[in-house]
Amino acid sequence: MTISSGYHDRSKRKKPISPLRRAVCFNLKKFRELAGWSQRYTAQLLRMAQPSYCAIETGRDDIRLETLEKLAEVFQTDVRAFLAPLPSDEKPKRTRKTA
Repeated sequence: MTISSGYHDRSKRKKPISPLRRAVCFNLKKFRELAGWSQRYTAQLLRMAQPSYCAIETGRDDIRLETLEKLAEVFQTDVRAFLAPLPSDEKPKRTRKTA
C-alpha cells in the first residue's frame, strides 16, 4: 500500500499533492527535525539513499506503508502520528476564483 498522488508517470512534471500526502510530508520533516537528524542520517536508519528519502519527505515519491512503519519504529511513535492533519497555519492558502 502506498500513499499516492494518483499519478503513475515518473515524469519531471510537477504533480498536485493531496492533503494526506502534504500532511505526511510535513509530519515526517517535523519528526526528523525535532530529533535533530539530517535527511542523510534518517535515510541511513531506513537503509535507503538520501535522495530517495528526500523524494518521500518532499512528496515527489509515493511512500509505502512498510516505510511508514519503519519510520514509526525509528521515531518511536505510531504510524498515525504521520497522518495527523496539518496545523492551520501550515495549510496552503486557497485563492478564490471570481467570475
